[in-house]
Amino acid sequence: MTTVAAPAPSQHPAPARSRGALLIRARRAGVRWKARRLTCARAVILDVETTDLDGSICQIAVIDTKGQVLINTLVNPLRPCSPYATAVHGLADADLVDAPTWAQIWPAVRDAVNGRTVLAYNAPFDRGRVLADCARAGLSPGPLAVAGHNVVVT
Repeated sequence: MTTVAAPAPSQHPAPARSRGALLIRARRAGVRWKARRLTCARAVILDVETTDLDGSICQIAVIDTKGQVLINTLVNPLRPCSPYATAVHGLADADLVDAPTWAQIWPAVRDAVNGRTVLAYNAPFDRGRVLADCARAGLSPGPLAVAGHNVVVT
C-alpha cells in the first residue's frame, strides 16, 4: 500500500484579519496534497463500465499517472447489458461477444494494480464490481480484497 502523508500545517500563517485567507490556504494545501497523490509513480487509475448498476464488468481500463495505458479492453460479461447501461456507455451485447471473459483478463488486471495505489472516481463502485466478478468467476481478488487497502478517491 502506498501512503501519502497529509499536508503539514503551513509555516506562514494567514493574516489574522482574514479568516477567508486561512480557508484559501487550507484548500490550496489540500489541492497540493491531492496532486502529490496523483503524481505518485506507483499509482494507477482504474475505470470500469458495467452491464447494469449491479451488473458485470463489460469494459475496463487501467492507466498509470504518466498516461501509459496498461489495460484497455472490452470484457465479455457472459450476461446481457441493460438498455440503460447501453445508453450510458454505448456498448451493446454484440460488441462484447468476442471479447475475453473476466477470468481471462483478471490476471493482467491483478498484475497491473498489485502493489500500487489504485485511484478511481467512484472507488466503492469500481472495486465492488471487480470483487463481484472475481467471486462469480471463482477468482481471488488479490490486492483489491481488503477494503480501503489501496483503492482511493471517490
